[in-house]
Amino acid sequence: MKTTRTSLLLQLLCAALFLITQSINTFAASTGGCDNYTPDASGTVVTCTSTTTPAATAGVTSTTATTPTSFGNNVTVNIGVGTVLNVSGSTVGLGSGANVTNNG
Repeated sequence: MKTTRTSLLLQLLCAALFLITQSINTFAASTGGCDNYTPDASGTVVTCTSTTTPAATAGVTSTTATTPTSFGNNVTVNIGVGTVLNVSGSTVGLGSGANVTNNG
């Protein structure tokens, strides 16, 4: 009987350790920020990393404008490995010709 009880306790302990490890891995990505949240000039490159402070409170969004028509177009956004932009709403919103590399 002791062997069965010990075996059951060992299985429960292993299951608990597995669940704890999985939840830690889920939160391993760190919240980050970007060096520019309103990239309006054509050709602007935005870099987002887990070490940029302060942490993002809004997404990277080019503004809408009628003059010039290229306002916010041809923007590049690079989101680094392990970076999480934890914002309410749109994380990235850009004009035409935009490139986004999301390694986060």
